[in-house]
Amino acid sequence: MFGKRLASLRKQQNLSQYQLANELEFSRGQVANYEQGKRQPDFATLIKLADYFDVSTDFLLCRTEYPGSHIKESRGTYKQHDSEFEIQLRGIVDRDDDTKAFLQQYLNAPEEKKKQIRDFTTFVLDQETR
Repeated sequence: MFGKRLASLRKQQNLSQYQLANELEFSRGQVANYEQGKRQPDFATLIKLADYFDVSTDFLLCRTEYPGSHIKESRGTYKQHDSEFEIQLRGIVDRDDDTKAFLQQYLNAPEEKKKQIRDFTTFVLDQETR
């Protein structure tokens, strides 16, 4: 399960195994072994992966379907990445693969992009009511 989750996150970022390995100072074989389930990461590696993809370790380990987490910032405070909108999205569990992929991409997007998506959705829905 972890391997599939890691591969999915990597692909969502349009990264090859080589690129991810280079970014995290791993070997490509190490990434491949994780994705194929041949090896499991140690705690330090798991944390490094979670930080890189900005998800919780529980999400990486498939203990939750919700990637958002409280991330400690350099100032020593915690940033809540989950808006009310995101929490409502998570309540939608029975969706087709395209919808799940879209929601996953939304949840992993930077805050600026999330705002653009929300604004565009509002614009499109407003057009329907005219």
